[in-house]
Amino acid sequence: MRILLITPILPYPPDSGPKIKTYHVLRYLANAGHTITLASFVRQDEEFIIYSEETDWCYRIRQQGWRTYAVPGAQVIHYGGQTMNRVRRAALERLYRNKTLFFRKHHGQFSAWLFKISLMLSSIGKLLVWFVLLASPANRGRARDELSAHWQVCRCALFL
Repeated sequence: MRILLITPILPYPPDSGPKIKTYHVLRYLANAGHTITLASFVRQDEEFIIYSEETDWCYRIRQQGWRTYAVPGAQVIHYGGQTMNRVRRAALERLYRNKTLFFRKHHGQFSAWLFKISLMLSSIGKLLVWFVLLASPANRGRARDELSAHWQVCRCALFL
């Protein structure tokens, strides 16, 4: 018999109550000769809103001993920017705040600090490029927006 087992708990390693129960159910069904497809949904970390939640989710799945795969034939329609396009500064701040949170949560404070320093250096480089492009009348409007956004990133990067 083919079985689809959907569980909110990753059953491996079986080191706690609910994991042990799910693990034993899987082992029992496999030993009985059933073909099992396991779909496990890990609860999303509430700290990640809008940005980096899938990165955190995949990282936690891999930490539990599972693998993540890319499916080349899969198609996803992503209407990018539908939520945050209207507030570019807030979107950039949320994006970098969540990336900093990811580094701090999974790799420690030092890695988060290194990420923030690299973010600052990158933003300073972008500021310089957009400052040069500000001289061109064709780019003036966008250059102002980009200068404003990256200046905001520089100002808040150390406090993320």
